[in-house]
Amino acid sequence: MQAKRSIIITVLFVVANISNILSAENPDSLKYLLSATSNAERIMILNELGNCYLVDSPLVAFGYYSESYDLARELNIDSLKALASEKMGLAKSNHEEYRESEGYLSQALEYYKHFNNNEKIAGINKELGLIEYYQGNYEAAIRNYQKALKLFSNLNKEQQEADTYQNIGLVHHDLKNIDNALYYYNKSLTINEKLKNKNNIAGLTQNLGLIYLGNNKFDTAFEFINRSLDIYRELGKKEGIGISLSNIGLIYQEQEKYDKALSYYKESLTVFNEVDYLIGRILATHNVGTSYFNLKKYDKALEYYNKSLTMAQNANFIQGILANYEAISNLYSETNNFQKSLDYYKLFDSLEDSINTTESKERIMEMETSYKLELLDNELRNKSNELAQQKRLKYIFITGTIILFGLLLITIFAYTDKRHAEKELNEHRKKLEKLVAQKTDELKIEINERKIAEESDRLKSAFLSNMSHELRTPMNAIIAFTNFLKVPDLSRTKREEYINYVTSAGETLLGLIDDIIDIAKIEAHQLTISKSDCNITTICIELLNMFNELKNRKNKEHIILTLNPESIKNFIIIDTDGKRLRQILNNLLENALKYTCDGYIEFGFTRNESDIQFYVKDSGIGIPEEKFDYIFERFSQINLSTNIGFGGTGLGLAITKNLVKLLGGKIWLESELNVGTTFYFTIPYNKIKIEAYSDENTNAKRKASNSLITYDWSGKKILIAEDEDLNFKVLESVLSKTKAQLLRANNGIEAVNIFKENQINLVLMDIQMPDMDGYSATQEIKKINSRVPVVAQTSFAMEGEKEKCLLVGCNDYLSKPLNLNELLLKIDKYINL
Repeated sequence: MQAKRSIIITVLFVVANISNILSAENPDSLKYLLSATSNAERIMILNELGNCYLVDSPLVAFGYYSESYDLARELNIDSLKALASEKMGLAKSNHEEYRESEGYLSQALEYYKHFNNNEKIAGINKELGLIEYYQGNYEAAIRNYQKALKLFSNLNKEQQEADTYQNIGLVHHDLKNIDNALYYYNKSLTINEKLKNKNNIAGLTQNLGLIYLGNNKFDTAFEFINRSLDIYRELGKKEGIGISLSNIGLIYQEQEKYDKALSYYKESLTVFNEVDYLIGRILATHNVGTSYFNLKKYDKALEYYNKSLTMAQNANFIQGILANYEAISNLYSETNNFQKSLDYYKLFDSLEDSINTTESKERIMEMETSYKLELLDNELRNKSNELAQQKRLKYIFITGTIILFGLLLITIFAYTDKRHAEKELNEHRKKLEKLVAQKTDELKIEINERKIAEESDRLKSAFLSNMSHELRTPMNAIIAFTNFLKVPDLSRTKREEYINYVTSAGETLLGLIDDIIDIAKIEAHQLTISKSDCNITTICIELLNMFNELKNRKNKEHIILTLNPESIKNFIIIDTDGKRLRQILNNLLENALKYTCDGYIEFGFTRNESDIQFYVKDSGIGIPEEKFDYIFERFSQINLSTNIGFGGTGLGLAITKNLVKLLGGKIWLESELNVGTTFYFTIPYNKIKIEAYSDENTNAKRKASNSLITYDWSGKKILIAEDEDLNFKVLESVLSKTKAQLLRANNGIEAVNIFKENQINLVLMDIQMPDMDGYSATQEIKKINSRVPVVAQTSFAMEGEKEKCLLVGCNDYLSKPLNLNELLLKIDKYINL
């Protein structure tokens, strides 16, 4: 999920016919109303009173219009009923009651159609388009705007035509149809510049700036939006000022200057509160929440998101509801409340699907194409009519002068006119052909994108099938050989053999889980690099020993595995992330061993001026050249067939490529089918140390890592908080040899109670437990005695888990599956304090 997004506030053009004839504070208005001698006079006064309240108090205005409608109905005057219905619809729209507004306006529309009042019909269609837009019904909005646009164009209402072009551009802007949005914005801007309408020019400049922002052209976007802000300040248009301030905040947010963004969002919210602009308040409140989210102040962020959501729901403002559902889902995900995150994401997904379906987008594009084709067709028809008129005039002229020029001149003129008409018709035909060709290209692109999506789905399906196989294989071995170990008369040799099988399958399963977690971290941009001094010579030697043992276990003893002698002349120490470097080499060596049946595997490195170049070379099956880029994609393998015989998840090389990139290097390969493959990658360094190679030191480290250290903790009490029986048995088996007294708690509450009743020397605290989790239990224990060390042990392997444990009071942290020597070392470190 993309979590840190604010809402762009675009400028809408809403034209309301508000009368300034009467003042709302003028008592004469009410005096005239009371003294009116006829219902017709009362209707006129009620309408004027409603006009005075329409902007600032739309519900008051609605009351006057409603009374006006009742009187018009008593008189049975359709024209007055139409006017009252229209006004009631505008009042409900101003109060954000869009469904009721739509009903009254539709009623007025039927009256005006009966009178053939095209100007009123166009105005109501435009208002209905705006209401559909607010409710997220983009297809209906476009349909209404197009109806209005045709009528305004025929009536030569240039300002209304410009405003409608602007609003159609907004719909395409929301749908990310940027080319269409630019087309309509520029048509509107041309008319407004001609009419010198500064307010509308400011709005269009604002929206054009937002398009540049969407293309990450921040300087150009800032220039356009600032220009718009200056015009609004000159005109004293506070609503426009608020919109400009909010969008400047958005630019700073995209540049990750979150404090500046928050300042502008709050300033815009203040302006919207002053002018009581509800839509602006909804969006600006959401944006303030997003700034707090980016600043990791999650409680404040949730407070503002909920405020914005409540206002949006009350106003039935779909865009606001949609944005807040998504934002709250992302916030809960960020704070590890995944159930609530899922609940809000389902609300978001359902609402988005209802307003933004692929079919709806396609229908909008079809409407757009049909509309433009209709315009071209009308233009062509007008040209043809003009040509026909010209022909008629010329025929009259020729008839009048036929005596002077004769039949020859008539023939020449007719031929000339025909050629001229054919030329213009050909030009228009070419335009239509060009448009058809353009739409054909767009369809080809859409078909290609659909094929890519289908291929992606196919790869994912194959990956899931393959992953199921890869996970079940080690699990099957673990379950089977564990059952074999239960046989009473099993020989010692067989017992050790089966134990080795179980251990190997467990390591394979853990490797698969690590791959899945790593690819998830990479895609979420949460995988971090921690650089320190790293002895790359030692890493290569350890991998050589490990893979020599591994190839024997895989019955590939005949394959020759070598480390380039040049790589172990000295110890080479550089500043990089040793864990990730080891992971890269491990993945490449595993691939080499998997796809090599005979021959050799060789690896090593060479030192360059600013980087180390590593390589892994094998005599395996090879890779076809057209697959060189493909194999680095996630879920991808050279052959996805289930019976190919090599297995694997298709994640290893995708992880490897991303790790190399995170370390600042690059990776490439050379390969030939049935000959072999060589992978190369570079790791840059800022500093390097070279030390004399010591084989004894390397062997001593390896030997120490293979055996458990023994300790004597007689007289010490260790509290183990662990709800899983198997995990407790592991700890009990290891720690029972230390002579320490072990106490067990099955949940957090039990752990706190046992701690209160005993003199505990150290607590091993599982984090995920029923009733009370390890975080809360640690905080309670530290309140009782802050000096007793608490060591967290958890299966959560995600980034930031260690910091979270230390934050609640834990003294140290271990991730499962436990490294037993590391466990014993850490207990020994703390238990004797």
